[in-house]
Amino acid sequence: MFHTPGDVDLSKYPGFFNENCHFFPLKILDFTPANIPEMQMQVENATLHAKVDLGWDGGVVLPRGMIRSLKEKSFKKRKSFFGVRGRSYESDVYELPNINIGKLKLLSVWAEEQNEEFLEDGSIKKSEQEPPEKHFGRIGWQVFKPFNLFLDCDHSIMALCDSLDTIKSQGYSIETFVEAPLLLDRGTIDFVVMTEAGPLRCVLDTGSTWNLLNKDFESSKQDHRIIDLDHLNGKPSEFNPTNEDLIVLNPENQWETKTFQISGIDFGPVDFVKMKSPIGLDAIIGMEFIDEHLIFIDFRNNKIYFSKLPEKRSLFLRAYTAVTSRMGF
Repeated sequence: MFHTPGDVDLSKYPGFFNENCHFFPLKILDFTPANIPEMQMQVENATLHAKVDLGWDGGVVLPRGMIRSLKEKSFKKRKSFFGVRGRSYESDVYELPNINIGKLKLLSVWAEEQNEEFLEDGSIKKSEQEPPEKHFGRIGWQVFKPFNLFLDCDHSIMALCDSLDTIKSQGYSIETFVEAPLLLDRGTIDFVVMTEAGPLRCVLDTGSTWNLLNKDFESSKQDHRIIDLDHLNGKPSEFNPTNEDLIVLNPENQWETKTFQISGIDFGPVDFVKMKSPIGLDAIIGMEFIDEHLIFIDFRNNKIYFSKLPEKRSLFLRAYTAVTSRMGF
């Protein structure tokens, strides 16, 4: 889910784009009961599952017990951040010499210590049966920014990829991809859609199960949005001096947009759960939408591409694919 901008210090990878057709798949090991994708992460001699949270502008989050047990780390600072509920939290940030995400090795990574209070009240999920997250790590979108990122969650694939042409070379049909401007100025992966009620600036977020609407089209009142995304580096006391839970959300209160146009092409209808979050954002596009589409995020050229899946596979078949892939089939 949503965090405020974090700090990440990744090594540069200029050689990644020197050759054509660079496609480096990172296998999604599993999906949580709330349908959040997981990858394997290795830090020193420890291995854990990490949730891929593209709604967070950061690098890596590690459980408190793990990060405190690491031998090779250097303290960088203590930082404050917001959750979607409008509460502020603090976390220590360390620099690690390297981590591995699958077969990808990252050097000089800034890793945050997981804030357990944020885990208790900062997440929004569909399944209350999801186990506690304390053993999970978390991966933000800044990890993938040096490479570009292709999402095919239906086939349990997230791939580092240099271009749309390379996606075609992997057997995908790119004729149905729709291009839109990629907006990163707020520290989130944003794109604009047009609905029958008006435009929405949407945050792409694999850390959210639902599509969430934070814009009141009926009354046009936005006075609940007190935290400006453009000024999140301000002091928490300026926005929420008592640090209360400010979100209003009822999963039964939903809205279905009949049209959901990206660059003039309709991807609708799309279901949203209405919410009133103090964060100044219009909408969050979660796994409900991401699951049903191919998405290519071209960080280098500030573009994002969407395509509907050629056919909708059943949840059973996707689960079967995930299980067999873990077994090496």
